Amino acid sequence: MVDKIFLQVLNMSFTASIVISIVLIVRLLLRKAPKGFSYALWSVVLFRLICPFSFESIFSLLPTKANPISQDIVYMPIPEIDTGIMAMNHSINVILPAATPQASANPLQIWMFIGSQLWLLGIAALLGYSLVTLLRLKKRLQDATPYQDNIFTSSKIDTAFVMGIFHPKIYLPSHLSDTEQTYILLHEQTHIRRLDHIVKLISFLVLSIHWFNPLAWIAFFLSGKDIEMSCDEAVIKQLGNDVKKDYSTSLLTLATGRRIVGGTPLAFGEGDTKGRIKNVLDYKKPAFWLVVVGIIAVAFVLIGFTTNPKEGPDGLKGTIPSEQNGVQGMYPTEDLWDARTKYVGDNSAVGTLIGLLPVPIDLNYDHFALQTRAQPYHVEIVYSVSTQKLAAYDKENASLADSLKTNALLLMALIENVDEIQATLTDGSRKVSFTYDREWANQTINGDVRDYAKSPEKLQKLIDSIGSGTTNETVAAVYSIAKLGKNNEVLSEFSSDTQKLADAMIMDAFMKSAAWEGVDITTLEECYRIRQILPETNEIHDYYAYLLEDGKAVLQMNRNGMYTSLSKELYAQLVSSFESAEGMFFWVKPDEPPQVIGDTAAVVWLKSFMEADTPDDSRITDYKITNVTVIAGNPKQGVKWEDMAYQYVVRLTYNITTAAEQYSAPSDGISGKGTFQNLFRELGVKVKSVDGGGYQIVSVGTGGAEQEFD
Repeated sequence: MVDKIFLQVLNMSFTASIVISIVLIVRLLLRKAPKGFSYALWSVVLFRLICPFSFESIFSLLPTKANPISQDIVYMPIPEIDTGIMAMNHSINVILPAATPQASANPLQIWMFIGSQLWLLGIAALLGYSLVTLLRLKKRLQDATPYQDNIFTSSKIDTAFVMGIFHPKIYLPSHLSDTEQTYILLHEQTHIRRLDHIVKLISFLVLSIHWFNPLAWIAFFLSGKDIEMSCDEAVIKQLGNDVKKDYSTSLLTLATGRRIVGGTPLAFGEGDTKGRIKNVLDYKKPAFWLVVVGIIAVAFVLIGFTTNPKEGPDGLKGTIPSEQNGVQGMYPTEDLWDARTKYVGDNSAVGTLIGLLPVPIDLNYDHFALQTRAQPYHVEIVYSVSTQKLAAYDKENASLADSLKTNALLLMALIENVDEIQATLTDGSRKVSFTYDREWANQTINGDVRDYAKSPEKLQKLIDSIGSGTTNETVAAVYSIAKLGKNNEVLSEFSSDTQKLADAMIMDAFMKSAAWEGVDITTLEECYRIRQILPETNEIHDYYAYLLEDGKAVLQMNRNGMYTSLSKELYAQLVSSFESAEGMFFWVKPDEPPQVIGDTAAVVWLKSFMEADTPDDSRITDYKITNVTVIAGNPKQGVKWEDMAYQYVVRLTYNITTAAEQYSAPSDGISGKGTFQNLFRELGVKVKSVDGGGYQIVSVGTGGAEQEFD
């Protein structure tokens, strides 16, 4: 607990140091302005030293991150801070001790413990010193004589001062002349009216917390000087310039010659007597323009440095658009390739790579940690996120985690010996982690992902393939999708324009980090089989999409394999494609030849793309069929004719005119608005009513449908 508080104090002290430096510069520029402006500037410093949080604003001028030190820094294998300034990060991070796996505690944990204990000791020493000083002073004031109201005189003090908080008292030396007493009383009463005695006490308590920061000491003494000078100016303004000489004499007479370190008292003669006398003698009513400049300067510091920089929609200066998982146009390919490294232990290179990757929307990059002592070599990237947003990022939510997977895939390519990439999201109290290993990365692209780091061109090819949703470079898989009933009965089959959908679903499965034991597919009342065929190797892989009892969509590998969660959007698209296909039912007179069945099927299929509710990316305005060939198939051995997936294959060649620029048919290699000729499609037609002439188009493909026949 103490360590965490100490880390927070270090963050506050760091930010306050930046603000103190700015205030010192602005204070120097305002040296001819009334000291009240300089006094006001220190309120920003006090806020930064006291308040552990602030609010974000686009007007913030803070050049660094408000919390550069992570609360988890002591547990990082390679500790690092992130100030937002690379040069500063590097100069500090290189001296931070790395973790020692064999030790019971990280070196930084030990140093943090020692530091926190010294910090507490320093606080105790300052508070103890102030308390002893106060008790000694009170002992000297036991014989003080009441003068009037809250004013006392004493022969045992050398200067006047205010002491107390809620009922402050003014103590005056007994040897003062009437004139001196008038000036000094007015000065001390001005302090009380402005609550300076309370400000002085708070400032000392804050200094006690930040005693290790030399800039905090500078701020304490200079703010005290500005308190006194601004109070001097208030008295001169009230009494007139004629009293400057006598007032200065009073200052000289009651000078303590030292600075009082403590919350009390607020002494009349404390500190820089020479500077105060010079300021009194030089004081004159400020020009209007000087007052305006002072107000602007104070407003500039107040607005610019009490707030934290607002994280724009780009997280780490760049968001990931949902349209393409934030890939295309967002990755600096040349810079990424230049930063590639052979070793996960290359802290600088890994940090550069992570810094070049876009941060998902709603997340803020916090820090990264490396595990390099033993395999598996591991990179963890930690993001901070609100509690509400964290709830949306669970291990089964594919769409939100897509950008994390994309970044992991690129890091796998660019860090040669890394074994795992872990993205951790935290709201400070709870964590959600996504882990991606090299086997996953290689499966995703059907090869060694490191091959893409051989040149900037290859890397760009990987980025483009991710953005388009296809990462398979060498093996062009062919897909067919079938709707199955109980005992794997094929209810209908659909392919062709679902190629992209099938690839997207399998990609979605590969990119999951969690899997659960599946079910026996034959027991399901309904599911969808995605069959993947790799022509170069003749491998066949079956995947099954279905809904769990709670309505969650999943994709299972093989009939009795493991399942992972499936995007709801992809599952809905899958169901919709079959509902569309199942709607292509038509009638032909009984005893008509196969050619008539084929001609009718071609017309029904093409007209389905001319309906009013057809999306612009699929709608056509006209078509012309140039050729139709019909193949009547015989069932394979052991399969009844009525149980065949389809009994006719209809091959048609045709021309179409599309309706909009949004039109896209990847399987035909065409897109946009216009007329396209010599297109080819293959329809699988199933007999639905033998006696009545009912037929249904159950499959749409680009070739190979006759393989279902004997």
